[in-house]
Amino acid sequence: MYRGRLVPSISFLKLAGLGAVALLLVPVLPGVGLVVLAYNIVLVILLFWDGCTVPSPEKIAVERRLPRKLSLGEENPCELVLSNFTTRMVRGVMRQGVPEELVVGYLDSRSSREDSATRPVAIDPYAGERIEFKVFARQRGFYDMGPVNLRLRGILGLAERDYAFDEGRYVKVYPNLLGVGRYDLMTRRSHLSQIGFRQVRKVGSGTEFEKLREYLPDDDFRHVNWKATAKKRRPITQEYQIERSQNIFICLDTSRYMAYRAGKLTKLDYAVNATLMLAHVAKRFDDNVGLMVFSDRVRLYHPPLKGSGMMSALVDALYALEPERCAVEYTEALRTLAARQKRRSLVVIFTDFFDSRDGEELLRFMPLLRRRHLVLCVTVRDERISALAAQEPRRAEDAFDRYVAGEVLSERARIHGILRNRGALVVDSMPRELTVAAVNQYLQVKARQMI
Repeated sequence: MYRGRLVPSISFLKLAGLGAVALLLVPVLPGVGLVVLAYNIVLVILLFWDGCTVPSPEKIAVERRLPRKLSLGEENPCELVLSNFTTRMVRGVMRQGVPEELVVGYLDSRSSREDSATRPVAIDPYAGERIEFKVFARQRGFYDMGPVNLRLRGILGLAERDYAFDEGRYVKVYPNLLGVGRYDLMTRRSHLSQIGFRQVRKVGSGTEFEKLREYLPDDDFRHVNWKATAKKRRPITQEYQIERSQNIFICLDTSRYMAYRAGKLTKLDYAVNATLMLAHVAKRFDDNVGLMVFSDRVRLYHPPLKGSGMMSALVDALYALEPERCAVEYTEALRTLAARQKRRSLVVIFTDFFDSRDGEELLRFMPLLRRRHLVLCVTVRDERISALAAQEPRRAEDAFDRYVAGEVLSERARIHGILRNRGALVVDSMPRELTVAAVNQYLQVKARQMI
């Protein structure tokens, strides 16, 4: 916290301007000069006196309450509490000097339209003001939100003084943790279909024993437990659940194609959010989740883990991950995975490609993975290319753009078709639908016992 210098307010400058205008009358009325001089002296005295009425920093308290982890691409709720320990109302303007990667918006109409981080404040004597605001994070990472700056006015409104409070400055922006919370809430309320997720688990299917219960007419008679039936003297059937503790290995491409933006977020941001949600859903099935991050090399390798330790490790690994301006190289990544991951797993590859060179390299190494693993290739469709391919051309340049976009989409479709023919599952999704598409495909794999 520090106390800044005294600053004349806009009201003071307007009053001083009136004195300057009055000097124009001196050639006509010579006595006006003495009046203006006395006026300015009184105005300056009032300025310094008013400056002394501005509360000292010890009489003002600022508390900024931020979530321990901000979620990327979400409006994270936060609040400020300003306290006034003086006998009069304190008025002024408050501003948070946040970095450009974070956007602050207040939940009332008192904030400035020109600067969403600026807001007028008025705190009653011996009272406090609670200010709710939201922080929208454009990029993952560790950020300094800067001090909370207050410019407070004196009683007359002629003088202002700047204060800065270093409360709650540092935040970490993580992948979309709020989306995980919404999934849990919808699961408890059995409303997953409202946010696009399918519920594919069927009681009575699966391979792992879950419990015994009384036989019902629609039950498969092959699931009757004859020992329990003889003991209870009535038909008893066995329920099975989807097999648990399987391996899910997520491979995340961070090359140049994943750096393209789709709205406010990059393709990599959407893939990271989908990775986190997929791991969270796998945790509910007690599956082991591993992670490999690659571009032109393997950047990170996490062996499969389960439970809360797995989620913590993934979040810490992903929160500051950024794309690299390099071409993707699948060779080292897929060889590393084939050599180190011996147990059969569902291998989920989040990637993207625009030309046949990258796609052909992936196709070349697909048989190496398919010998032991089930492969799910998740590609992030480019909204701009899809829009160009669908638009009606009005000029020759538009026709050329549409032709090129159509060729790109045709090449992607060809590679996707070859991947499917070679035994891989393929999901090609728009960025905003990526999480739902990936999780639904995982749930289908579990329901059909494909791993």
